[in-house]
Formats: sequence, C-alpha cells, structure tokens
Amino acid sequence: MKSKQDQLGYTHEKHQQYYKGIKVEGATFTVHAMGSQITHLSGNFEYVRELILLLHFQQPVHSVLLPVMSEPHSMHGMPGIN
Repeated sequence: MKSKQDQLGYTHEKHQQYYKGIKVEGATFTVHAMGSQITHLSGNFEYVRELILLLHFQQPVHSVLLPVMSEPHSMHGMPGIN
C-alpha cells in the first residue's frame, strides 16, 4: 500500500490483506523495519474460512452467476453490473 520513513530511520510499510484476490475489509497490517531488519508487525490480519459475497444492485436481478476470481479483475461489463 504505502511506505514511509520516520525521523529515527525506521521504515513503516502498510499492507492490505486479500483473500483470493478480494480485499478483506479492516485487515491491514504494518511492517516496521530498521534497514533490512524487521523489528515488529502491527495491525489486523483476519483468518478467512470461506468467502461470502454481498452484492448490492440498483435494480432487481433475477439470476446472476459471479465467479470468485483468484486475481483482481474488473467486473465491469458483467450482467447486472454497471
């Protein structure tokens, strides 16, 4: 996600957790390091047992089959998605 260095020389790299290419909401963690030596980790890492997709449509949709993708892809152009 992003990286910054503080006034003491520590580097802080913030990362986002993904599961099968889908962002896990609220699951971010930071790697703290001095040079190439990791000093500690902080943040939230979620254990994901199964994937539940909650989709909100602007109009009623009777039948939509959405594959769970292993890589991030755009769903633009799929039936029912603008």
